Amino acid sequence: MTGARSQPTRRITWGRVAGMGLRALVVGGVLVGLTGCEPEGENLKTWLRQASNGKAIKLDPLPQPLAYQPIEYIQVEQRTPFEPVALVAPEIKPIASAISPDFTREREPLEAFPLSELSLVGMVGLDDGMVALVQSPDGEVVRVREGNYLGRNFGRVESLDEKGLVLREIVKDDGGQWQKRTTEFGFAEPGGG
Repeated sequence: MTGARSQPTRRITWGRVAGMGLRALVVGGVLVGLTGCEPEGENLKTWLRQASNGKAIKLDPLPQPLAYQPIEYIQVEQRTPFEPVALVAPEIKPIASAISPDFTREREPLEAFPLSELSLVGMVGLDDGMVALVQSPDGEVVRVREGNYLGRNFGRVESLDEKGLVLREIVKDDGGQWQKRTTEFGFAEPGGG
């Protein structure tokens, strides 16, 4: 090979062939699509001619619009619409009731939880009476005797026996008056029920 220059060889790969084929397919599809179009919406004009059959459609005249009548705004008689409305809650007077909780009494630790979150875990008979063992949601076990309070409804322990506690709660009824109700607080049913 004296003095002859060799031409660089180009390698043709399947990826290049596929790319060229795809380009040709796209260009061909566009050309075929454009040849099917009629100039200047001829299809639409033909349809309109057939639909009307050369007859003009008569329409009823439009009704006359109502005359605008402005309303005079007198600020002295009405509030300004650009300021928020000040809402005043009506004063609610407490209803006098013979039954009411003692709000001055110091709250006991188990009154911080609803009854549904407390668990009766045991009963112990001592010389001076029965003691219930009640567990709070944070795991603390508290001894409870007659006269102690538990739950959020001012529940006072009226009596206790080996089956559980009887509470006298003070709750508001639908009319807002305090009512006493008796609630039994016992051991959880086996199986979580």
